[in-house]
Amino acid sequence: MNPYTVLVDCLRATWLTGKTRPMEYRKTQLEALGRFLEENETEILHAMNVDMRRPPFEGQVADISMVKNEVNQALNNLSCWMKDESVDKSLATKLDCAFVRKDPYGVVLIISPFNYPFQLTVVPMVGAIAAGNCVILKPSEISTCCEKILAEVLPSYLDPDTFAVVTGGPEPTTKLLENRFDYIMFTGSPRVGKIVMSAAAKHLTPLTLELGGQNPCYVDCCCDFQNAANRIVWAKFFNTGQTCIAPDYLICTIETQERLMPCLRQSIREFYGCDPQDSPDFGRMINDKHFRRVCSLLDCGRVAIGGQTDECDHYIAPTVLADVKDWEPIMQEEVFGPVLPIFTVRDLDEAIQYINSKERPLAVYAFSCHSKVVNRVLDCTSSGGFCGNDCMMHVTLVSLPFGGIGYSGLGQYHGKYGFDTFTHLRGCLSRCMGFEALNCIRYPPYSQRKLDLLLSTTESSFQQGHGTETALVTLTDNLWRHLDQGSTAVPVLLDLQAAFDMVDHQLLIHCLADTGIQGIALQWLVSFLQGWGKKVVLREQTSQRYPLVCGVPGAGETVKSVIAENSDFRPQHKVQEDPHASENKQKNVTGRPSGVREKAKLWEFPSKHDMTSSHTSCAGRQKPRQHHKCEEVSPQSGDRQNNSSGEQQQDSSSRGSNPYADMVDCLRATWLTGKTRPMAYRRKQLEALGRFLEENRCEIRQAVHADMRRPGFEGDVPEFSLVMNEVNNALNCLHSWMADEYVHTNLATKLDSAFVRKDPYGVVLIISPFNYPFHLTLIPLVGAIAAGNCAIVKPSELSKCSEKLMAEVLPTYLDRDTFAVVTGGPEETTRLLENKFDYIFFTGSNTVGKIVMSAAAKQLTPVTLELGGKSPCYVDSCCDFQNAANRIVWTKFVNAGQSCLAINYVICTAATQDKLIPCLRHAIHCFYGNNPQKSPDFGRMISDKQFQRVRALLDCGRVAIGGETDESDRYIAPTVLADVKEWEPVMQEEIFGPILPIFIVSGLEEAIHFINCKERPLLAYAFSFNHETLNRVLDCTSSGVFCGNDGIMNMTLVSLPFGGVGYSGFGKYHGKFSFDTFTNQRGCLIRCMGFEALNYIRYPPYTENKLRMLKLATDVRRWNYCTLM
Repeated sequence: MNPYTVLVDCLRATWLTGKTRPMEYRKTQLEALGRFLEENETEILHAMNVDMRRPPFEGQVADISMVKNEVNQALNNLSCWMKDESVDKSLATKLDCAFVRKDPYGVVLIISPFNYPFQLTVVPMVGAIAAGNCVILKPSEISTCCEKILAEVLPSYLDPDTFAVVTGGPEPTTKLLENRFDYIMFTGSPRVGKIVMSAAAKHLTPLTLELGGQNPCYVDCCCDFQNAANRIVWAKFFNTGQTCIAPDYLICTIETQERLMPCLRQSIREFYGCDPQDSPDFGRMINDKHFRRVCSLLDCGRVAIGGQTDECDHYIAPTVLADVKDWEPIMQEEVFGPVLPIFTVRDLDEAIQYINSKERPLAVYAFSCHSKVVNRVLDCTSSGGFCGNDCMMHVTLVSLPFGGIGYSGLGQYHGKYGFDTFTHLRGCLSRCMGFEALNCIRYPPYSQRKLDLLLSTTESSFQQGHGTETALVTLTDNLWRHLDQGSTAVPVLLDLQAAFDMVDHQLLIHCLADTGIQGIALQWLVSFLQGWGKKVVLREQTSQRYPLVCGVPGAGETVKSVIAENSDFRPQHKVQEDPHASENKQKNVTGRPSGVREKAKLWEFPSKHDMTSSHTSCAGRQKPRQHHKCEEVSPQSGDRQNNSSGEQQQDSSSRGSNPYADMVDCLRATWLTGKTRPMAYRRKQLEALGRFLEENRCEIRQAVHADMRRPGFEGDVPEFSLVMNEVNNALNCLHSWMADEYVHTNLATKLDSAFVRKDPYGVVLIISPFNYPFHLTLIPLVGAIAAGNCAIVKPSELSKCSEKLMAEVLPTYLDRDTFAVVTGGPEETTRLLENKFDYIFFTGSNTVGKIVMSAAAKQLTPVTLELGGKSPCYVDSCCDFQNAANRIVWTKFVNAGQSCLAINYVICTAATQDKLIPCLRHAIHCFYGNNPQKSPDFGRMISDKQFQRVRALLDCGRVAIGGETDESDRYIAPTVLADVKEWEPVMQEEIFGPILPIFIVSGLEEAIHFINCKERPLLAYAFSFNHETLNRVLDCTSSGVFCGNDGIMNMTLVSLPFGGVGYSGFGKYHGKFSFDTFTNQRGCLIRCMGFEALNYIRYPPYTENKLRMLKLATDVRRWNYCTLM
């Protein structure tokens, strides 16, 4: 028996009681965590000094002060973080309550490394506790003394019913991972990260991986070399280089290397003296193994500084290696020690190309006096985080997310992001039990009038310019921010240029004035329009309220000069006419004639001369490389080395054996050109997707009808209308979704710019099922395109006609350089999954979900799994039984029950069952007539295999309604089974067919207990007049989504997240949540090259005075310091 099974089960049993959910309990545990740090500060510092000779200053800053900041941040904001978030509603749900509930996952496992034993253990735990989870810690056994404090002292501060520590090496960790957790957070190497993710895949456990990698640091020829050297040396040799976000290598020109080297030497001497081994401010390697590994790297390049070692002392001097070659070992793996190689390139372009040829790092650094250079590195690379003109300082901000991408990890934490990581966002819709007449428009028998009425109450239309005004408020504010700080304004001007083309400028100015853009910022906006050649005529009331809005003297000329000096604003070629234009008769999604399909404008990047002479930025646009067709791109074009783990990707011969390797590499090569990043390009693709839906609406209906005998009504609503809602919502909101989010800074970074950049992942794979072939393929695709990714779609081979339509028609609408469709069955899907993707989105069964996640683990690819499950429906004795029956029957038998959203079983008392069954019979008769087989509104099973599987379930319980079958027609009548037992097959698996079992309980509490004893479902339904009953089911159960007094209607709201939890899946999508799913939230901090005197408080030699000043500049303090104990 597994030695940790009882421990995990005990914590889960405590969590199921709801003990960790109340805010007061969470705050009590967080305050206890803060007391642990304060009362054991001396012991913590001593333990780190024994383990790694860590200077007390570094231990205080990294492992105590930063952790306290996280605790205080959580205590200050917990009430706000925990609140339900109300969302926008459609006309059909205007009278209802729609919100997002922040549910804890359950039992969380946190596995931490040796290098920052308290920070990387306790900071994730802050997020887990704040989110209401139970926690098991597994600290590293390598830092022995620190492990002992965490194992022996920390548990005395926290509740033993909800918290535990497990110690030991790889064997205990392996045993621990055999258990099922509800979330796993691992910090360590990519090699072990794959093992952890593979173990998580066996239980479909979501996880966050923080894995490090090779962090590049570009040093421009135009910078203050001594200031840059100080910051680089501090970051690189802090904790003896044993930091996942330390700069791993410098990349610069030979001339820059020669100018930088003396400055690096001077910084090392000033920080650590002539002999760093004697310095109390320089630590040691953790053990013999790591010492020997790093020493072996000293043979690379040429030792320019340092190079001394002492094996007995685990000492390696601060070392700089010059003239390092790409093929040398130090450039193939994360150094994780005090050795800094310098790799030389010809120029910035080659530096960016080299960075992009390697695995994506945890952080990218860039130093330059020109903001355009820093912005170019930011815009043209992909990483977990970014810091300009400094290193590592971005992690001192609890307001910025911290996490990796690609081989450097997946997921984020710190501050609110830590809370969100350990929180399941549960979309909830609670409806009224009455007003049944309003629901009749969606019930069979279907008609065109009903369809028109339903679409009018649920659709989200695209309005030209709608949503843009709100985004322009942010854009204009950002413009003024850039101008006020003296930095480049071109990236904002580019976005404004695109936005202005879609609105009435007079109305826009009036709206912006009303929404708060006033004074000088509004003047700059008007001046921009004038400089762009737009005639601005202000409404009378606007002119009276803002008399200064006539423009800033000279501002228009400034904008004109900016435009003139930047070829970013010059389109390279005109719109090309589509050879298929004559076939397009209808209007596209924007209301313009669709006879011409526009190609996205390619923007000419500034020349090398512009880069060195102009003070305006090229941020926001990447330099287009030569565009190739798929067959012209070499298979190696998208390959990356696994530098973090030392492993190599499959060689070209093995990749060549995979039939999809070239396709994936082709799309990745296109993505690396930056083609998908501009907003204009994303909009063009989304509009094209809308045209595909509009121009092929009848064909889509016919395809789903041919596959499943799906009624036209049921085909039109989910496969066309709901998808169009997603497209229109994305078009309406794309500006605001893409905008950088500026965050709060601390005193140390008050003069700097901190923001979250929404970066695309790269090449996304979407695997969809048969039951809603267009809906479950195109809605994730909307999010992937909106986020700026390339996409490969793999529709189900079971819905043959739908698959054919997507494979043959959809690619004619979208850019073939960034989109592809793969067809086939399990064999083709398996071969496809052998390739490396940057994100995988899968909808299907639990069994296949495990296979997909295991394949993703081999490449450390983040995944979203939408898996379904057994969704319960509690029917209270106090409800309108006929109204409940109508809604249950519609929810259950739409698409012949082949829906992951369908009610899988009704749970109620015996008395309620007796009252409900006649109402269910009446509803079925009203919807489908005396013989549902003859009804045009009732579908069929997709295949013989599915028919046989579902028919076998009819032997369970007692057939109360229906039960008829016809194998030749793949027909199973709408069936209700009464008095079903828990052990019967129909209660053990997802039905996915038109059979509704009723399970009897004694009351509400037993119902909740039964639901919680089973796997967590995708949806939980409840019907009752009593709001306390609905809230009880909501509060005491865990599911992906909740719907009160109805079924499925939550799917009509693009504002609600949709996704599973536990065995029903993980991840979320729909609307903004889809965009976020396919977006890497990149924490960015751009600092000034000067003001170096302010940075000396963090540099060695360390003093108590420096420590006090640094804490003052970076500390997060409690707003109301009080204890709840």
